[in-house]
Order: sequence, then C-alpha cells, then structure tokens
Amino acid sequence: MLLSAVGLILSVVVHGSALLGIDLGFGKNTYILHFGIFIVWLPAILAANRFAAFNKFKPKDYWKIVLSGSPPWMRKMVMVFFVYAMVNFVLTAIQGMEKDELTKLRGFSGHWMAFYAAAFAMIYSVREKWDTMGKILKCPNGHEVSVTSKFCEACGVPLNEEK
Repeated sequence: MLLSAVGLILSVVVHGSALLGIDLGFGKNTYILHFGIFIVWLPAILAANRFAAFNKFKPKDYWKIVLSGSPPWMRKMVMVFFVYAMVNFVLTAIQGMEKDELTKLRGFSGHWMAFYAAAFAMIYSVREKWDTMGKILKCPNGHEVSVTSKFCEACGVPLNEEK
C-alpha cells in the first residue's frame, strides 16, 4: 500500500511538471514508475480477486466489491483518475506523443496516476474488509446479501452500512 501511495505521489509530481513544461531532470529514470505499476498492481489484483471471490456479487459489481472497504472520497479519487487518464490520453494523442519528452511523460503519467490510485484503494479496501472474507452476510430477516447491497434483494429491508 505504501509503494502505491509513493507511486501515486511521484506520478502526480511528474504529471504536474510535464503539464507546466518543467523538466525535472530525471530523464529516462522517470519511466521506473512504469515498471512500478506492475509491482503494486499484481498484489492489489490478487488480494481484490480473493476478496471478491468470498463475497456474493454480480460481475458488474466487481469494483463496488473490491472498493467497498474504502471511504467514498477514495472511490471517487480512483474514478476521477481513470476518467482523467482517458481524457489526457486522447488529448496527448491529438497533440502527438512524439512531440517531445514532456508530452510523452504527460501521456504516460496520466495512466500511472490512475493505476497507482486504484492499487492503493484496492489494497486499503481489502485490508479494511478482510474480516468479512468467507462470512455469509445476512439481512435482519436472515436472507443472504452482497457486501455492496444497501437493501436486501429478497425482502427490501434497508441494510446497515457496517456489515
């Protein structure tokens, strides 16, 4: 989780400097952040998939499940970074990735921010919800419910946020 946070902070710094036209002077060493995504992404995916496998959920609710232990601001942060990465990619492609090194960094760092933010949030979420793994969650009337449910699908009873 710490490596994800460091990667996110560094990718935000690289992206901000590229947007401002400031060369940080690290040259090709900056691309270590590219490799770093794999270091944090693999454990994040493995933990999230294990957590999701133990919870009753619909495949379309995967992200709701794996981020269910994170605070709302963190889930929004991940969404904002992914939307921004797509917009940034399109704008960078229109401008031309081969224009100069700062343009390349701007293009790549948009994705770095999204993946580091997602890895951080996933690991945080799984850590917070680890105690629910393998437990069958039920509504007050005894029906099985998903960790993302706000209401019981069987009887409609509102569910407590702290399941």
